[in-house]
Amino acid sequence: MKRKDLKAFCQAKADEFGRMGYAHWRKQAFPIAAEVSSGGETLQLELVLLEDTDEYLHVSVSADDGGWLNARVPPTSSFIVRKKA
Repeated sequence: MKRKDLKAFCQAKADEFGRMGYAHWRKQAFPIAAEVSSGGETLQLELVLLEDTDEYLHVSVSADDGGWLNARVPPTSSFIVRKKA
């Protein structure tokens, strides 16, 4: 998969995950790693908790297709979930 497509995939996942509420994310044990399919390819997806403040959680989303560059420096995006609405 091309790097720009992986970056777009990460951004789409960050947007999707960012819509999930704090109640969902506070229960998660980070880091989270999973294999997902996109466009017929298997990708490695990783979510890492970057910040846990009194006001929000900041989570990174990275993905790689096992290619040399993408596995070493995976495209990444992030999202913030507010603890209070």
